Amino acid sequence: MQTAVSTYNLACVAAHEGKRDEAFSLLREVIDHGLLPSLVLGIENDSDLQSLHGDPRFDDVVAHAKERAAAAAKQQ
Repeated sequence: MQTAVSTYNLACVAAHEGKRDEAFSLLREVIDHGLLPSLVLGIENDSDLQSLHGDPRFDDVVAHAKERAAAAAKQQ
């Protein structure tokens, strides 16, 4: 779990630095590998990721996050 949070924080830093490709890659990684669904669902409204808004890849990441959170909820 801590690795996922650290990776998420790295994605936020990459977004702030304008490294969009890296940020999207890291976000996908945390969604697929261990970030809690409650945190995953917050991606859409995280102000640290504001610079990614408007990029179609951001919409894809948010949709992917919602799918993964829904799947995790079904497993519980």
